[in-house]
Amino acid sequence: MQIYRTVGEENVYDVARKYGVSPVKIAENNEITTRGPLPSGRELLILTPSRTYNVRSTDTLGHIADRFKTTKEALLRLNPELGGRDKLYSGQLLTVSECTPSYGMISTNGYLYAGTSKDRLIAMLPFLGYVTVCSAVYKDGRIDSLYPSDEMVNIIRSNGRAPIIRIYLTELPGEDMESDFANSLRIMAASGGFSGVTLSSLNTMSKDKERLCRLVLTVRRALMESDILLFTEGDAECECAYMDYADAGILTYDKIHKQNAPSFRDGERATLEKYAYSLESSRTFVEIPSFAYLGGRYIEKREGLRMIDKKRARLEYDVEKKLLCSELGRHRKRECVLESLENTKAKLELVSELGFIGISFDIGRVCTPDLMIAASMFDVISHPIMSVGQR
Repeated sequence: MQIYRTVGEENVYDVARKYGVSPVKIAENNEITTRGPLPSGRELLILTPSRTYNVRSTDTLGHIADRFKTTKEALLRLNPELGGRDKLYSGQLLTVSECTPSYGMISTNGYLYAGTSKDRLIAMLPFLGYVTVCSAVYKDGRIDSLYPSDEMVNIIRSNGRAPIIRIYLTELPGEDMESDFANSLRIMAASGGFSGVTLSSLNTMSKDKERLCRLVLTVRRALMESDILLFTEGDAECECAYMDYADAGILTYDKIHKQNAPSFRDGERATLEKYAYSLESSRTFVEIPSFAYLGGRYIEKREGLRMIDKKRARLEYDVEKKLLCSELGRHRKRECVLESLENTKAKLELVSELGFIGISFDIGRVCTPDLMIAASMFDVISHPIMSVGQR
């Protein structure tokens, strides 16, 4: 695995010749086309296969997996151009194996929001263990569904993944309502076919730490009656003691919107080290960002890269902060800032070093190269914190 930054007016074919790999693979793994020059400083993920295979007309993905003593899921992760489906054609060049992962194993959690297509979900399934479906809100003392999710849940379960329902809290239940709230969550999750519940936005609800911890503990006890997991979200820079009362935590950390963003050492490393030493990292997911920052607003990282590619705007790399930035717009007055692939790789190395369980990301917005880095560095395991009965 190499992270290459283009120089001058290079195109995909120029880079492919340097590494002796297929330009089509480079384009597909980086979500770009093979046409035209790339802007100077554009990051490209180069995955050098240790073994490839030319598909024959009678082949299926299962047959190829059996032949090379691997799995369909592994082949789908190594070949994202398949879109998560067993659709092959004669002469197609598949990557069968790469260098053996050296960082151990991780679990993954993907967020599924309204508007994410069924095809996108299917394409992401090889990279996923848990799928958090963001489809309910607690408001005015009751839990309401945001959109029907039965079809998506059926797809998730039929592919051996664990669906988790995310409850967005606009308020905390009253102290006398905590038990009813917990039981309502248990019934909603069980009846909807979910393996777990995620409580979102606890950080913003109350500064009463004891009350937050008590609420999370009450919910967890209720869910345990039906063998349902409890996840909690938390900002890495806030007090997250309540995460210790859940089965797993999802830790977010964002630096790209800060005018004086810290270096990686003083930012992610310091923050995640502090968390790992004060709470239980082995039950916590670390978020991989999918957004860029442009003109005071968030945009998709993919959208930001497309804009930069279209304008062929030069990208500058900050080694200490591991950020990329490019000036866009009229007279180059707006600066687009995004996390580099080097930042993703360094964060994943830190996940391994500090013993976090895995990573979390937005299924609809995460860039393919970020997932390919994770798949190249780690063996992805489905659901290590679930009992046999929950699978």
